Amino acid sequence: MMLKNLALILSLVLLASCAHQPAARALKAKQATLPPVLFNGKPFFPIGAYDTYKVGEGGRLYSIDPDFIAAGGNFADLGQLGVESAPNYRTHSQPAIFEALEKMQSNPDYEKVAFIVGLGFAILMDASEAGNKIGHGQMYKPLSAAKLEQHKQILAEAVQKLRKYPNVIGYTMDEPENLIWAYYKEHHWDEWERSKDAGLSKKMVEWLNWTKPIIRLHHPEAKLFPILGWWTTYEHSAEMYDVLIANQYPGRKAADPEFSGPLYQVSYDAAMAVAAARKNGADRTVVYMPPMFDIINSDYANRSYKEQLYVNFAPVTRGCMGIHGWRLQRCSQQHRQEVIYPAMKELSKYSEYFLGEWLDEHIASDHDYASVDYLKEFEERVRLVESEEDGKMQEARVEVPDLSYCLRRHSDGSYLLLAVNNRREAIRVKFNTSLPGRLSEVKENLSGRRLHWEQRQLEDRFEPFAVHAYIFNSGK
Repeated sequence: MMLKNLALILSLVLLASCAHQPAARALKAKQATLPPVLFNGKPFFPIGAYDTYKVGEGGRLYSIDPDFIAAGGNFADLGQLGVESAPNYRTHSQPAIFEALEKMQSNPDYEKVAFIVGLGFAILMDASEAGNKIGHGQMYKPLSAAKLEQHKQILAEAVQKLRKYPNVIGYTMDEPENLIWAYYKEHHWDEWERSKDAGLSKKMVEWLNWTKPIIRLHHPEAKLFPILGWWTTYEHSAEMYDVLIANQYPGRKAADPEFSGPLYQVSYDAAMAVAAARKNGADRTVVYMPPMFDIINSDYANRSYKEQLYVNFAPVTRGCMGIHGWRLQRCSQQHRQEVIYPAMKELSKYSEYFLGEWLDEHIASDHDYASVDYLKEFEERVRLVESEEDGKMQEARVEVPDLSYCLRRHSDGSYLLLAVNNRREAIRVKFNTSLPGRLSEVKENLSGRRLHWEQRQLEDRFEPFAVHAYIFNSGK
């Protein structure tokens, strides 16, 4: 009896000890997670493009390419609110937007797409000196008191109507830095010399953020999704965004023999945006806008499918919570079918993982640093406007390691380790993990290859700018 009681006591002690075992020990500090974007009150992972149009139907806002939907497309822009005097008012502003929203009611694909509506240049500022061309580089002035009241009324009326459509989840504006820069340079040069991009950010808030209280009042569920063009403005313009859309289109002249150009700029830009959202808090998050085009000037060569995978997936490894490419209207049917849609479809396979639990602190690699000079220095800013200065090369403000990756757990218990090689050269990588349990066989999902964890280590070779998506489980 005594032996039985002793055995029972030992068993209870063992159970109590197991119950109080600490969780898996992290390999590095845990980073704050970014919240997901919401659609119909539920988290979703935006995968889309600036447009939804079919080829040849760029002037029809209600046009939705069925292949966009089939590729997992669920997010797009929808016109730009404007004033009646603007050159493109009837084709791209309120008349066209509301016509499109009504016609989409009879299109079942409409239910699958969340839209953000643009705040056009002509409504945001005074376009009286911009001429007949609406776009970056023109002279836009801050609104006078009288014009500001007029534009506030126009915006309020439009926003009240747009709230009736549940697919409209927010409002955007296109690269406000490049919208106000011409006026800022002419009238505030001394301030620019003193405070550079931080001063420009303050003027963006001062001149453009009059739209925020109107949207908050008349469409409180909607979020602010500005597309910010300079990575140096992300931190100081936080008052303008709930969801920061960051964009970078690495250039490469068609005749340039350098492989792929500086694709790693995308990783740097995305990391800058995520760092700004984390620092400013208040549930801010980031959606990334990579290049999705082939019909554009000669400074850019067409991206291959492999390169498109990189610019789609690299931002996710830095913490971005959606992909919103620029833009299908600059994209031929062939490029859509052979590059853009297949890469979108590959991304959409992992949406549930991206919405799952973040476990980045439980993974490390032997390439968690930049071992080459081109990942250590970046231009101060990239303006994305021809003939305008960017910035001198300087030490990177956030780190771009040889390899960037993220670890996510699906609600079904399986894991995704998503990793991209940020280097132009091939590398061999060794991962270590502190995840609990017995780790199973690994499937690299893009290639179908089978690998194994050996003593909680996983080794693999990455070609230049390669993307690997490892799926695995953990048993008892």
